[in-house]
Amino acid sequence: MESKGSECIVVHLGSQNLRIGFAHQMAPYTVPNVIAYRQEAAKPSLPIPKCGAGPENLFKAYSIVQNYLQNTGFLKDQVPKIVLPTKRTSKQEDAESQVEIDCVPQPPDISQNPPFLVGEEAYNLSPDQPYEKHFPILRGHFNVNKTQSWWTVVNDLERILEYSVTRILKIPRDMFSQFSVVLLVPDAFFKEQVKTTVNILLKFLGFRSIFLIQESISAIFGAGVPSACVVDIGAAHMNVVCVEEGIILPKTHVRQLYAGSDIDLLLLRVIEKLNTEEKNQLRVVEAIKKNACRFVQEENAVTYNCKHLEGAFKLSSSSPALVISCHSLFHASLLEISSGAPEVPLTLHPAFAYDTDDYLEDLIETKVESVPHPTIEKTLSLDQMIIRSITLIEQPETRKKMANCILLTGGGGKFPDLLDILEDRLINRFPEDTNIERVEVKSSVTHSDSEGNKETIPADHVKWVGGTVLPFLESAKELWISRSRWVGEWHPAEAKEELMANFVSFENPYQLAERCRKWRRDRPLEGGVRHIKEKSIFTW
Repeated sequence: MESKGSECIVVHLGSQNLRIGFAHQMAPYTVPNVIAYRQEAAKPSLPIPKCGAGPENLFKAYSIVQNYLQNTGFLKDQVPKIVLPTKRTSKQEDAESQVEIDCVPQPPDISQNPPFLVGEEAYNLSPDQPYEKHFPILRGHFNVNKTQSWWTVVNDLERILEYSVTRILKIPRDMFSQFSVVLLVPDAFFKEQVKTTVNILLKFLGFRSIFLIQESISAIFGAGVPSACVVDIGAAHMNVVCVEEGIILPKTHVRQLYAGSDIDLLLLRVIEKLNTEEKNQLRVVEAIKKNACRFVQEENAVTYNCKHLEGAFKLSSSSPALVISCHSLFHASLLEISSGAPEVPLTLHPAFAYDTDDYLEDLIETKVESVPHPTIEKTLSLDQMIIRSITLIEQPETRKKMANCILLTGGGGKFPDLLDILEDRLINRFPEDTNIERVEVKSSVTHSDSEGNKETIPADHVKWVGGTVLPFLESAKELWISRSRWVGEWHPAEAKEELMANFVSFENPYQLAERCRKWRRDRPLEGGVRHIKEKSIFTW
């Protein structure tokens, strides 16, 4: 166990962002999880994928949802003007109704022709610059595809992690061995990918030890609740699972491959002022979604001035697209029609994804097939996913407990009024035989420090904050995987130092010698996957 948060780093690898920081921090650093390699010449910008079922079907479905939202009061035919009691000049009124949205990225300095760029610098590259971007994680898994091999992803992750620790956390490369890592693992994971990530951190980068925890379990630690139905709305997938007393309940895992980035794509298609052929325009709609999208149309007319690389345009708050894009979480057919069939990463053939103590050299990257995801055949809306997960629980009291604590995490669904609207939809849609009469949805969490200062943790930080708790848990002290034993460098002479680091005390030297002999005898059985199986707090 790590007694000091300053000696422990918490790592959460997402499809869009890497969240990393020391365990004593209240919030992580957010680094775009991307790396860009220099090419001989700039490659043409890839266009936005064509609409899955065609633009005609999309706008037909769009019109149906628009009519429904107008009938239910979320959209208004005309936005009324509210007359304020105090007198204001026309200039003041105009200034108050104008909102600036700056979508122009800070261009990186490439005058020295660096061979690669990482994080914000890579993310801000314009399409006409001679660099090729790699996103190593997609939907929680290695983004192995026709252009990125297994080894490409491994090398990309190693460079991104090394850059983030040295440049963001300011830890010199030769001091990595003095720090431990808490690694957040996806709820639906592939063993070989988890093992490979551990290998990158312990063997390649040389960190001292590592602790593994699943994302949903870490989320309830971050929220300070013992049990919850954890709902993760990420950039590339939505994930719902019920966790009770730190254990994921079987059969409650529901996953959807449409999420925040698909909402961006839908918004891009229905805002006519943007060029849907340019992939760089997704940066624009991402900023618009963050600043302008609402579940309920705004009463006061607001004009959003959007500045981007190709120029600028104005967008009114009366635009139905700003409301309908939010409601696509509850009308998933819009996302399905807009994005088409989801792009699924590739993984190792099952014949090579077995439990083994061999290292990466034994992996055969040419044998790939589609990843089996814990998804359902029919595309479900967000509320349907939650109802499906909770109703799969057999015990009535446990079902009520989960409905009374639905925890929203992730950054893909940070919209105003989402909590209230989701609660209303859920309470009216649970089957009567579940006897669920109360629903409570939580998003941001407020924590107080020892001095009484309160700090609000946003939904996209809750999982990471949960990982900061682990270094201080007495019950977790024996669950750390040390680098020396992972890579096979452990020797009995090192036993005392390692035992003391894990707060294990012995009454006499004979007891210590006996423990050393036992460790030397058992060590070959604890390396690789078997070591993870022994140390992990989740089912391997």
